[in-house]
Amino acid sequence: MNIQTFSRILGAFADSPTDIDLSRGHLYVQVRDEVIEAELSERGGELFVTENGVRLPAGKWVVSRVARLPILADKIANSVEVPSTFVAPSGNVLDQIERAESAKEKPCANVVDELRSALDQRLTGFTSATYLTSDAGEGKTTTINCLARTQAKAFKEKTTDWLLVPIPLGGKAFLHFDDVVVAALVNKYRFPFYYYDAFIELVRLGVLVPAFDGFEEMFIETASGEAVSALGSMLNTLESEGSIVIAARKAYFEYQSFRTQAKLFDSIGKIEVAFSRISLDRWGRKQFLELAASWGIQDALSLYDALSQRLGADHPLLTRAVLASRLIEEAIQSESVDTLIQRLGNSPQDYFYSFVTAIVEREAKEKWTDKSGEPFKPLLSVEEHHELLSMVSAEMWNSGVESLRPDVLDVVSEIFCDRRGAVVTRQVKERLKQHALITVSRSLRGQYAFDHEDFRKFYLGESLGSALVRLRSIDVHSILKAGSLSAITVEQACLLVARKNGDVAAVLQLVQKLASNDLPLSYVRENSGAIAMYLISAHGIQNVSISKMTMVGSALSSRSLQNVSFEECYFQPTSTTGSKIQNCTFTRCEFERLEIGSEVQEATMVSCQVPNVVLIEDERQLFSPIEIIKALEGIGFAVREDYQQSLLLQSVVPDETGDDVELLQRALRIFLRSTQINEGTMRVRLGARSNDFFDNLLPQLLSHGVMEEVPYRGGGVQRRFKLSVHMESIQNALSQCGNDLKQFFEAVKAD
Repeated sequence: MNIQTFSRILGAFADSPTDIDLSRGHLYVQVRDEVIEAELSERGGELFVTENGVRLPAGKWVVSRVARLPILADKIANSVEVPSTFVAPSGNVLDQIERAESAKEKPCANVVDELRSALDQRLTGFTSATYLTSDAGEGKTTTINCLARTQAKAFKEKTTDWLLVPIPLGGKAFLHFDDVVVAALVNKYRFPFYYYDAFIELVRLGVLVPAFDGFEEMFIETASGEAVSALGSMLNTLESEGSIVIAARKAYFEYQSFRTQAKLFDSIGKIEVAFSRISLDRWGRKQFLELAASWGIQDALSLYDALSQRLGADHPLLTRAVLASRLIEEAIQSESVDTLIQRLGNSPQDYFYSFVTAIVEREAKEKWTDKSGEPFKPLLSVEEHHELLSMVSAEMWNSGVESLRPDVLDVVSEIFCDRRGAVVTRQVKERLKQHALITVSRSLRGQYAFDHEDFRKFYLGESLGSALVRLRSIDVHSILKAGSLSAITVEQACLLVARKNGDVAAVLQLVQKLASNDLPLSYVRENSGAIAMYLISAHGIQNVSISKMTMVGSALSSRSLQNVSFEECYFQPTSTTGSKIQNCTFTRCEFERLEIGSEVQEATMVSCQVPNVVLIEDERQLFSPIEIIKALEGIGFAVREDYQQSLLLQSVVPDETGDDVELLQRALRIFLRSTQINEGTMRVRLGARSNDFFDNLLPQLLSHGVMEEVPYRGGGVQRRFKLSVHMESIQNALSQCGNDLKQFFEAVKAD
């Protein structure tokens, strides 16, 4: 570390620049209320600090004396909770593009060890961003917490020199990372010694690695971009140094559209960032048996065999970590495995309800009992437990929070008891805070939250489903307008409608009326569309018309639709993979992006807007109207336009440079994994067409300013390139060029 870097880092910790004096080999700096005085010396180009007779390299002195990392390690070790029965999941690794041996993922047996190994590799010259991805409830948070705690203990034992700092985002929209980071340090870890600038300097040094947990895909596909812009701003402040971890449902480079990634990449600027991904596998037999053994179950294999035979080996209760853990807890409490299986019910679709009911039944019969007389009587029935927890979840949803203060929880209990005419209000208020599905919030001390977010989403679905069954328009509207409902919530609401024998046709009419009466860009239209699509597909409803709804991402994926008419609907990016679409009509609908495979559909599009089609198997985007219509007709869609539009399309002649545009897309997609790419890496990724790219296409990209050459770093002699224009401009140009390379360059220049 040189004197300039040392001075910059101290400036991030000091209250003001005037609180630092490095003149004549002496150091005087005021950090908060403490004045530090020391001597500076230099040997072999390395800066040393001598304080109280102890001489240390400047970097180590900053870490231990000013940054107080040993104290932070203590705080993390004591604050981060990891279940004693934690089982490390397996997964797959997609390494940084220039370090990976191939473009394919490689399996790993232990994700925690793999993540630690990846973060241990501190390669200079770029910021390393590692995505940790999986579906909900499969262990992202616990994996991060496990590694954070392990690293904290290793730091205290002086066997490592960096810490992982979990920063929970809670799935909420945010604008400023500085507020999120400082709040986590102060509120979660009780560590008030850093300004945000100081935190960033430690990340650049490589001694801190922030792990942002909960950066959900809602920010990528549906939000206006504030969150990803904040992430890009943070990456810019790191100035091609340090590492970060981002836990989310899906990594940016998994999306087919350049516009999706543009929100992040265009905000990064000129720094160099390399991306990698570690995806978690769902649990298998091995992980379930390890967890059961850690709970002390003697015959874990018999338990697994009995459950898998009844539920199926790929059932969520056996493959999702959070559900499997609670299932084993219930197995321990049950009289026998047969009793547990009987309590889980027979409905494979409604497994979550059966599972939660099994937990609630034990709570109602064994804990929530009136012991004033003989025999003991339950304070509340199982159905009343469900209703009470549904009210708690609805209160959280309408208030926009994930936890409630004790006094608010008491008010919910009182309202419930008043509705039910219960005379046990005091007992309900006291025991609700000790419910098996309610726990003290980990992020806001003194408040109460559901034990897992899936339980909160489940009970919100129960609340919505009850309102749908009763056709309570006001109650339904209040839930639909508050925010974008999760898939779990929508599914549970629709399953409750079926479980209560609700009038599905009347429910569809209700959500259709609510959607038609609301604004085009509203949560009501989006949530109504999600409910309608689920009900139609699940119940095989035919001869129904849906209009003026917003269909959420993947609305047409894995659906069974027959004789359904969609009119003036807006479809967010969706795929037809795994769907069976027969005799359906789409009239004046707008598709943001349609991803199609080889499945044969039977549907008609009338005056629809489909500006972008993605061929999933070829990883190719189509923007030309003729190519889009040809691709849609190739899988069974009949595309009908008005007469003038048909004449316009017939007048367009496909350009012979279409192959060059396809090659261009393949080359540009490489930059979604790293902001700068070596020539050798590009040749490997382009394969047989690499010579065509470098001989013919690359000179045009360089001359038109789409790409530029940057200084090569590393051994050997080769060229290195980066994009010179925004990815948003590239997407716009691709959509306007009509598969004509000349038009592409003109559109980029005009943008």
